[in-house]
Amino acid sequence: MAILKIISSKSARNTIKYLLDEQAHNTDLTSERALKIDSQNVDLNFNADKNLFTMYVYNQFSAVREIAKKKDKKEQARHLIFSFSDDEFNLTKNNLEEKSEQALTLCSDFLRQKLPDQAQFLTVAQADGSGHKLHVHAVVNSVMLDKKNVDTNLYNTISNRKYRSILDDFQNYMSTNFEKVTGKKYEVNFDTSHKELKNSSFERIKERGGYIWKDDLKERIRQAKLYSTDLKSFEKNLAQTGVSVTKRRASVGKDATGKKIYREAYTFSFVDQDQKQRKIRDISRTKSGALKGLGEDYTPLSLERSFKTKHRNTEETKSKAKTVSKSIKKTPERPEGLSNALLLHQQQERLREEKEKKERETKAVEIALYGATKEELEKQKELEQQKQAKINQLRKELSNVNKLRKTVKALVTRLESAFKALQQQHAKMQKFREANKPVKFDSNNSDIRHYLNLVEPNRVARPFLSKADFERTIEKREDIKAPAPQQRNKSKDEGLEL
Repeated sequence: MAILKIISSKSARNTIKYLLDEQAHNTDLTSERALKIDSQNVDLNFNADKNLFTMYVYNQFSAVREIAKKKDKKEQARHLIFSFSDDEFNLTKNNLEEKSEQALTLCSDFLRQKLPDQAQFLTVAQADGSGHKLHVHAVVNSVMLDKKNVDTNLYNTISNRKYRSILDDFQNYMSTNFEKVTGKKYEVNFDTSHKELKNSSFERIKERGGYIWKDDLKERIRQAKLYSTDLKSFEKNLAQTGVSVTKRRASVGKDATGKKIYREAYTFSFVDQDQKQRKIRDISRTKSGALKGLGEDYTPLSLERSFKTKHRNTEETKSKAKTVSKSIKKTPERPEGLSNALLLHQQQERLREEKEKKERETKAVEIALYGATKEELEKQKELEQQKQAKINQLRKELSNVNKLRKTVKALVTRLESAFKALQQQHAKMQKFREANKPVKFDSNNSDIRHYLNLVEPNRVARPFLSKADFERTIEKREDIKAPAPQQRNKSKDEGLEL
């Protein structure tokens, strides 16, 4: 059955580059990474250099966000992955082109019905995984041509009052259109990621070593399944273990015309070890959209598939049984009448095959969903972390350089202002020196010597004076007046006539 996975993409460029530019991961079936490409509101007519095609496509996504002034939007796109099983598309080298065209048509038409006409998306069909499963990647721009954001409720995986689940819509679309496109009938079922449903309260009881009636029921079903070849023998063997099965019809949604779609379903009932009557369905949904029951592995369709895919060689088994020991009577515990040694050998072989099959399926699902295995993704993540660490280190170094530049710039500014202040001070000193330039005088000039003796009688005459001192001296000299003659007191006898 088809699986739909939705991933939020923070870089539309990296997502598109991953889909178009990388080499094929597995070249057993094809050496092409992208088998078919389709789009809505994206021009794919680019006949120039093939290496520039990715940039040409991405620039159209970026231009829409830039026109809407949402270039730095945190979520740039949504990445949808439609994965198909071999039941839908069994690929060979001869039919690869035809099947990829059919799968791309289904996924693109579904998105055109689900998304608005103004939405912009790119779809790419691929089959280069290790499991050779056909899958289609879709990259939907987060901004539409009308500058509005794509409503994220359209990607809801659980239905609510306003919006239907995208998973249900996809299943309904496939049930209506799959046969029209491929000519094969589409089998509606649940997501294969819910093969075994678990209950958290039961898990806590199990950790304490308590009895879990669901585990008891599952073990009885496995034992009956182990010795069954079809649904009829399975129901008979299950009845011998104390479990009764009731067939019913279960609704799985509606098609495009509003008509309900049904599937065959099982209801299991038995009496547990506490003598309580237990009854449970294979798998169903609550009103909120959550899954409940045993799991997808216990539906009639899944059980029938497991019986069909069993690789038992009846003739070889019978011949081995004859050589090992005598045949044993058929009992409920041994429906086929096999010996203990052969039964143990078959169980070990079956467990080994199931383990290998699960590993292959897990690896195939990982490649179909993520385009690589977990180990490859971890290596890629480690390289990205190392790259991010180098970028952070370079950013720190750049920040330190910017700080140093600011410090040097401030220091240069201070030095320039200090240099200007020194120039001003030097100019002032030059003026002062010009104003106080010394003047040479003749030391033999009697007037000067006399002047010096008058001003400073106790000072030895200096041969050189400054101009300012000279001017001050001249001013003082002009102010000096000659002392008045002293008047003698006449004696008593002076002026007397003889």
